[in-house]
Amino acid sequence: MKDPIDIKHLRDPKDIQSMSVKEIEDLCSSIRRELLDNVSKNGGHLSPNLGVVELTVSLYKVFDFPKDKLIFDVGHQCYTNKLLTGRSIENMGEKDAVSCFQNISESVYDCYDAGHSSTSLSAAEGFAIARDVKGKKYEVVVVIGDSSIAN
Repeated sequence: MKDPIDIKHLRDPKDIQSMSVKEIEDLCSSIRRELLDNVSKNGGHLSPNLGVVELTVSLYKVFDFPKDKLIFDVGHQCYTNKLLTGRSIENMGEKDAVSCFQNISESVYDCYDAGHSSTSLSAAEGFAIARDVKGKKYEVVVVIGDSSIAN
């Protein structure tokens, strides 16, 4: 029997596309432990991130990021995305550590700088228009949550 998939041993987020349901369940459990351990010590947004673990992993199973574009309307729901793409959240928000939000200078998996909410739909429209004008082929995925749609 294979060892359970641990987030610290995920080599490439594209590996998720070939994972079994059991491996994905193990990966999600590992992500939850990492979120709980780090946010309880260092602060951050726990509940919004616990709520999107399976959603974010499922998006990586279906879409081809970073070719496809992933925008979180509420930037503080992107911790799972950071973990899946090899970034530590251990000292998140501190000097020389990863940002608490999406940050294009941090990773090719962050296609858009986002701090809080209500910018995703217009940003996604811009990405889609640019894609079409340039004749490119990729999907634009937006995760809207944490009451941002009301804004």
